[in-house]
Amino acid sequence: MKKMGIIAVLFLVMTSFHSGSGDFVGVIKIKHKYKDLEGKDITARLAPYLGKEWEYYIDDKNYKSVNESGNWVQLYNGETNLYYSFMKEKKASKYDAGATSSSKFEVTYLDRKEKVAGYLCDIMKVETDNQTTLYYYSKEVRTNPENFANHNFGNWNQYLKAADGGITLKFELTDHKNKFIWIATATSVKPMALTASDFEFPEGYSVAE
Repeated sequence: MKKMGIIAVLFLVMTSFHSGSGDFVGVIKIKHKYKDLEGKDITARLAPYLGKEWEYYIDDKNYKSVNESGNWVQLYNGETNLYYSFMKEKKASKYDAGATSSSKFEVTYLDRKEKVAGYLCDIMKVETDNQTTLYYYSKEVRTNPENFANHNFGNWNQYLKAADGGITLKFELTDHKNKFIWIATATSVKPMALTASDFEFPEGYSVAE
């Protein structure tokens, strides 16, 4: 899988607990598994690149993910509107989150619900240029879409608008170009006080030139 393909997929997953504003602030623990298009489990092959477990932290304008080894996966800073994708070598690629990833974003709301991590979730299907994703989201765990209105990268602002701010608690992403299926499922949703310092670029990492 090419580097840019991995970065795009990493973001689209992400493509959150309640502060005084009513927005979700805290951490969601997520488990990942991967299959090929025939349904064969390929988790052992893709987990070293995409992760087996994540802790996803979010406040009203920032987010980050850390994997099971304690390594950073992604960081978004709302003040600068910059997105960072981290690799195993402790280097990060920096992106302007104002740039659009996919020109196609077609939403279909499904007439069924599913409980994930104790929350009854609505489900929508999203078609982008090379991917089909089922998103499971609950409006009990949400953020304010207006705070991420300039976050075009990964179509994050379009997702939040379509989900009315509901944060993804499960997704099933089929990557037609790279020919695999990524299933991510939240196992816990925990409120936590977070500050701006929790979303600063981490020490020990550098930005790739």
